[in-house]
Amino acid sequence: MSILLWLTVLGAVALYINDTLRTREKAAQAAAQACREVSAQLLDQSVMGAGMPRLVKDAQKRWRLRREYVFEFTVAGEQRYTGRIICLGGAVYQLSLEHPEGRTFLD
Repeated sequence: MSILLWLTVLGAVALYINDTLRTREKAAQAAAQACREVSAQLLDQSVMGAGMPRLVKDAQKRWRLRREYVFEFTVAGEQRYTGRIICLGGAVYQLSLEHPEGRTFLD
């Protein structure tokens, strides 16, 4: 019985890690696309997790994992600015840029 329990836990952890990696990759792609749209350069070509994932309800009242990522970008190569991505489940929900001309939200 304990082997079955351990295999179930191991399988759940593997699924969680796989989902986290896929969501992070989607967030990185969204960050790169957003930077292209505003003629900015994505620095370090990556996103970083910001805080712990948590369970929240989406608009259809279903439980989803909410993950938040941050990234840095530059407009003229002189100063670093911060962007933030919120993912619900495995999809990008919101993307915002702390642009020099003010905060920008992209769909």
